[in-house]
Amino acid sequence: MLSSINAINIKNIASTIILGVFLLYGINNYFFERNFYFNEILSLIGFIFFLTKVIKIIDKKIHFYFFLNFLEKMWLMFLLLGICHLIFSWNIKTNLYYYLRNSVIVYSCFSFWIGYYLLENFKVFFYKIRYYFLAYSAIALCFQLFLWIDRYALSVFFPWFFINKKLTNIKKNILFIFYVVYAILYPSSTTPFVAAGLALILFSPNFKVFSAIFTLILVGFISFMVYFSPNMAKNKEGGDCCLYGNLAIVKDSHPVFAIDLNATWRTIVWYKAITEELPHHLLGKGFGTPMFAYNNNMLTTYYVGMHADYGKHKPEYETHVSGLHNTYLTLVLRLGMPYLLIFFATYFYIFRNFYKNKIVYGQQGQIPIFLGFFAISIIGLFNLSLESPIYASLYWVSMGFVAKVISQAHNEPNKNIKLPTSNNA
Repeated sequence: MLSSINAINIKNIASTIILGVFLLYGINNYFFERNFYFNEILSLIGFIFFLTKVIKIIDKKIHFYFFLNFLEKMWLMFLLLGICHLIFSWNIKTNLYYYLRNSVIVYSCFSFWIGYYLLENFKVFFYKIRYYFLAYSAIALCFQLFLWIDRYALSVFFPWFFINKKLTNIKKNILFIFYVVYAILYPSSTTPFVAAGLALILFSPNFKVFSAIFTLILVGFISFMVYFSPNMAKNKEGGDCCLYGNLAIVKDSHPVFAIDLNATWRTIVWYKAITEELPHHLLGKGFGTPMFAYNNNMLTTYYVGMHADYGKHKPEYETHVSGLHNTYLTLVLRLGMPYLLIFFATYFYIFRNFYKNKIVYGQQGQIPIFLGFFAISIIGLFNLSLESPIYASLYWVSMGFVAKVISQAHNEPNKNIKLPTSNNA
């Protein structure tokens, strides 16, 4: 009896440490990831959880694939796709360093299992520290202590402030006040998009309405890219000097490109990736390979002063590591069109399930779990995420939380596989 109690206590302490690492990694990766490699620690822990699952399945003598629910199958397909590219990229990589830097796309996905197994623990953990989290965020934002917090990641944790509570209209308004204050005190063009995206998701009455609005937004974006493609194509005019082409001439070609130079750079990079690279790499460019052709004399600065400034990184590093600042487009280019199928299947399943069970999830106080995952998903539309150790585990753990909620709702057989629960936390 005493040994059983001790085992439970050890599990509780271990899970608290793991979740503490995850939270610190999320809100201040500038310090914890860059100095202590928290993403790699979380990935290793997730791998151990995965091995635990595999062992349990073997013990039950059940076919592994059929034992998994849909999101777990999508995760497995992603892992296998990544492993294939790790193998096939070995002989085409530029060097081992860039190969290992790109491999974060694969190994970080194991963090998924931390979210899957420790959901109940994180509910209890965050509920206990929610006011401390809010106070820390308020102090860091009000005093402009930007090295204390990440530019975007607080967006992932704000919804958790209302975990296990029904998200009433008052609580929704409070949540969006958090985002408004966040956007004002820590200026970033990404944060308003997160708030707008979550508002669309929350206030869409059903999956059909959400799908219709999302389709209109997608069509609008595609129309923009097609309409302004002649302007963006100007990046080639005298652009041999620069990794991303002649951005200055594009900026001057139409007033819309002078509104936000950062957005202009992103748009041109996406255009170049889609029109110049993707058609030739439908099965993916792999790992350790350059996103764009380069030479060591190229400039890498994004916009103003590009003819005089080499930018933060040299062209070789930039084209191998920096990505396209749209994590999903980066993965399509690196992993090929098969990833696009996994991506659409995953999000279609999650959104359809969310709206189908929205009332139930609301009554159970589970909505914040989905909002946290949607927040990091929206961040990935404009930044590095899955391809960077800064955000990769934040994404995968959040997806693991969602996968566990859906598994519980569907009463999947594997819900009986439990590590420490909230009752033991």
